[in-house]
Parts: sequence; structure tokens; C-alpha cells
Amino acid sequence: FFSDPPPHTMTEAELHIDPMVKATFEKYDVDKSGDICVKELLHALVDCGVDADAKHTKEVCAKYDLDGNGKLCIKEFAVLVQDAMHGSVAGDAPNVDPVVLSVFRKHDKDGSGAIEASELKEVLKECDYEVDDAKLAETLKHYDLDNNQSLCLKEFEMLLRDFMY
Repeated sequence: FFSDPPPHTMTEAELHIDPMVKATFEKYDVDKSGDICVKELLHALVDCGVDADAKHTKEVCAKYDLDGNGKLCIKEFAVLVQDAMHGSVAGDAPNVDPVVLSVFRKHDKDGSGAIEASELKEVLKECDYEVDDAKLAETLKHYDLDNNQSLCLKEFEMLLRDFMY
């Protein structure tokens, strides 16, 4: 008549979670919700040297999010870490020129994993390309292939390549 407690109430010993995984989970669970959301996961991936953007991070999260709540609990995160240690994380990050990645990270001021219009304006200004709001909107629309009003890493890379060549 005794049943196992739900996963979120299991102790670390019952889950057999490595203490380093637990510490890493707690570091990136910035809001202390007990789950790692996509934004928190993006920071974890980037800090681990993965060339991730918001789209890639959502794909990774979706693969390991077994309960479908859009977040990773510690058990799901532990599986991700184990796979990462064996080099088999879902949807490997796109191959992006390190210079492009560096510029992207520098200008993604809010850490969203995307370059919004205000951030794009700063990028263009840094490239000595002054734009008014209409030209900015036109440039964003041209490179924003998924029409989400921002540029993911791959879209940003296309823009920089066009501006460089």
C-alpha cells in the first residue's frame, strides 16, 4: 500500500544524481523553480562551449523533456549531461564561424539566444552602416526567415556573410 513518491519529491540518493550534476543543475536553475527552462539551458550550453542558439536549445530541451512541460527537471538534465559526456547530445549545434559566434554573443545583450531589432541596430552601427528605423525593419525582415522578429544564430550568420562579402 506504500507507493513511490512523485519524482519531484525523491531525494538525491533515490535518484542517484551525481553531486556535480546536481550542483550544475542548481547553478543554472537561476529562478530556483526546480526546473531548467530553455533560457536557462541556453546559458548552460553556451557556458559549456556549445555553439547553441535559441532554436537549437529548444530542440535539445524537447528531446530530453520526457514529461513535455517545456523544461528539464533534474532527472532529465542528468540524462542530457550523461549524453553530453559521451558526445551524443541531440541536434548538435550548427557549425558557425567562431568570429560570427563571438559577434552574436557580444550583441545578444539580453542572453535570449536571438538578435532583436535594437541589438541588430548596434551591430550595423558597429559595421559603420547607419540605418533608420525603416531600413532596420527591412533588413530584419529580409534575414528573419522564421518571422519571429529576431535573428537566430544561423540567420545572423547569413546577414554577416552578406555584409562581409
